[in-house]
Amino acid sequence: MKRAVPLNEIRFALRMLASSKLYALAATVTLALGIGATTAVFSVIDATLLRPLPFAQPDRLVGLVSAQVDPNGPEQPFPASQIELLRWRAATDVFASIDGVESRVLALTGQGEPIVLTTGAMTSGLFPSLGVSPALGRLFSAEEEQSGAALVVLSHGLWRQRFNADPAVLGRAIVLGGASFTVIGVMPADFRLLFDRSDAWTPLRPVIDPARQNNRFMFAIGRLRDGIAPMQAQTALAAINADLAREFPVSHSRAQPRVTLLRERLFGQRAPALWMLAVAVIGLLALACANVANLTLGHLARRQRELAVRALLGASGWQMTRLLLIETAMLALFGGLIGVIAIGFALPLLTDLYNGAGLGVVTLGLDWRVVVLAFAVIGTTAAICTVVPAMRLRQSARRGGLQLSGVRVSGGRGERRVRAALVAVQIALAVMLLSASGTFVASLRQLLRAPAGFTSANVLTMQMLLPVTLYPDAPARASFVQRMLERVGQVPGVIAAGTTQSTFLPNQSMSTMAFIEGVTADQPERLHIRHITPGYFDALSVPVVEGRAIDTRDQMQAPAVCMVSRALARKYFPDGNAIGHRIRRSGATVQWMTIVGVAGDVRDYGLATEPGPFLYVPYLQFNTPTARVSLVVRTAMAPAGLADTVRRAIWDVDRNQPIDRVATMEEIFAEGASPERFRTWLVTLFGIAGLALAVVGVYAVAAAAVSARSLEASLRLALGAPRWRVVATVLRESSWPVLIGVGIGAAGFLAAGRSLSVLLFQPAATDLSTVVVAGAGTLLLALTVNAIQSLGLARVPLSQCWRGQ
Repeated sequence: MKRAVPLNEIRFALRMLASSKLYALAATVTLALGIGATTAVFSVIDATLLRPLPFAQPDRLVGLVSAQVDPNGPEQPFPASQIELLRWRAATDVFASIDGVESRVLALTGQGEPIVLTTGAMTSGLFPSLGVSPALGRLFSAEEEQSGAALVVLSHGLWRQRFNADPAVLGRAIVLGGASFTVIGVMPADFRLLFDRSDAWTPLRPVIDPARQNNRFMFAIGRLRDGIAPMQAQTALAAINADLAREFPVSHSRAQPRVTLLRERLFGQRAPALWMLAVAVIGLLALACANVANLTLGHLARRQRELAVRALLGASGWQMTRLLLIETAMLALFGGLIGVIAIGFALPLLTDLYNGAGLGVVTLGLDWRVVVLAFAVIGTTAAICTVVPAMRLRQSARRGGLQLSGVRVSGGRGERRVRAALVAVQIALAVMLLSASGTFVASLRQLLRAPAGFTSANVLTMQMLLPVTLYPDAPARASFVQRMLERVGQVPGVIAAGTTQSTFLPNQSMSTMAFIEGVTADQPERLHIRHITPGYFDALSVPVVEGRAIDTRDQMQAPAVCMVSRALARKYFPDGNAIGHRIRRSGATVQWMTIVGVAGDVRDYGLATEPGPFLYVPYLQFNTPTARVSLVVRTAMAPAGLADTVRRAIWDVDRNQPIDRVATMEEIFAEGASPERFRTWLVTLFGIAGLALAVVGVYAVAAAAVSARSLEASLRLALGAPRWRVVATVLRESSWPVLIGVGIGAAGFLAAGRSLSVLLFQPAATDLSTVVVAGAGTLLLALTVNAIQSLGLARVPLSQCWRGQ
């Protein structure tokens, strides 16, 4: 039986590639980069924007938010409240179900060292609506939800780490937040809720409590009935919200429901960044195709004598084409394997980077569809660049036009123009990718250097929770915090210590509705609120620009006071005199607080956010059981070295106190910038890869040009032309595509760069200096490669012209 591809031809192809190591290496790396980068980015896009969500009938699932419509400012989306959830459930004509989950933080004790868990208080219908079931045990019922049963369902990770994956955990009582809960289920190992990172889930019993009308913590999900569009559902909910506005005018007079598909709710804000990355990787794929084309054409140009001999000895066009295609297929196979192996190692790292950047909870996998597509695009390009010259060679052989003295397999002047155009395209794409990466790097640097309003150096932070069972009221919580601060202040090396409830991470800020005396009448204003203790401003070096700071005199029995930020004072007191005015949080039992000081503006919920109006209230006067305690400690030495000592000092006051998220302020800032850093790394890698591919392409074209013009150069030298003039002529001709490509790339980025502005912190996307640096660097590198290759003509021996080379 005759083989389709004789083994001797495969061996010959491998020998030819081994004899052209530089070509084989460049082509293999190009293929690996193109396939690997394309697969990596489109794996992220597929997992977030294309792949169906891992729930039952995901196209009918919608996310529900409550937008605060401000006639004088932008619309602000907020999570739903329990009141809204209960009232929205009446819209049964458009929704099959409406469920929700509230993220809460509870301490797990009695299972070794106490730890802080993120728990989800959810309605009983949430998991059934999503079509997910536990791996062990069961979920709680609607009756158990309504009765407020103390039941808990564990995540697979928590079950494995804290309970040794023991199936007998079902029915066991565990202590969460100081209360006993019975374990009734364990979720599967591959279960991902996407919008919730909880370690465990407990029943949520939503209630209509006027005292909690401003509490908006609910991630609400609805399942639309068949034939109902999101806008129809939004109209139905708007009518319900109109009734809520009459019943609760303080919290709902400006609230409007917004209904969007669940995918849009989860990933909509990140879609522009991901599509920008898609554009970047398509550009990189185009670079790889152009590079393969140039490399293949250059390789064929160098083999023209060998191919001419084969044709004259009777080799058919198909035989020569098949030999060349076998070589191309071998290169594609090597490059594809390397790309797939590389992406196999890179995807777990990419998953961790993506999830760690706060961009969502996804699991990235190798998408063979994308691999095959990238392989097909690049492989087809290489095949075309192989077949077309071979067909020309066959036609030339039939006409008897082949001579041993030279064969223009590369197609002469027309094909040189095509290859020059490919170089221009490569350089243009490389300049655009480098300009984009430079812009992202500049934006990230400005973000990290943005003034936070406080000094982050030598600051240690840690989070604590005060269980309601141990600290049932405000005086008990205030007493613990005061004793804890006194003990921490005695630790050697501690300069100042205070507490707040901020986590210092982006988009994690507590807000409140408050009336400002003499400014607001019937409608309260939404303000950021911080419960702070004496020493907080000293620990962070926040300046007090007017009046005094909150101190130890501001106890529960003392007159109610507060502080405001400079931004609040400027906004509501144009004369700049906020001291002595009063503020009252909405609620029938809340008293008026007198403003005693004005603090400098801070960005304690994300460096990328503008400082908003802040209200500071004394923790020793006002505190709630839901407010976490964030300890901030200024140290005289490296703060990480004092972490264990400070932790032991806290346990001296309460040995069962769980402590979480121990980190320096620099580490928190770095974590807060993770989304921007993730995008910057990816775009920068694309820029570097694009530059590398462009340089390889320039090298390939320059090498082919030198090889094709060696005979001409030897003749000119034999006729007395100076060597430098011969070199300069070739260098000038090969440099024009580079110059044109730099110009096109710079102009293209300046024209399209405005679309990047939505992904940046402050600098303009069309920063001219970034484009100039990217263009100049690309130009210099490409011209250097051209010069190195062109100088090869200066070493052409005169004897070549007599040998007919």
